[in-house]
Amino acid sequence: MVPIAAAPDPVPGRASPWGIRGVVYSSGFLVVMQVLGLNLSWWA
Repeated sequence: MVPIAAAPDPVPGRASPWGIRGVVYSSGFLVVMQVLGLNLSWWA
């Protein structure tokens, strides 16, 4: 699983865990933003 935009890992040798964390964080961020957007549009 390759992240779309992977930030360079400052610590060498941990590219795989950093990539997994990046995918999880980016996915969670997108979901949170979508939920917030739906709530704002619902209450607007």
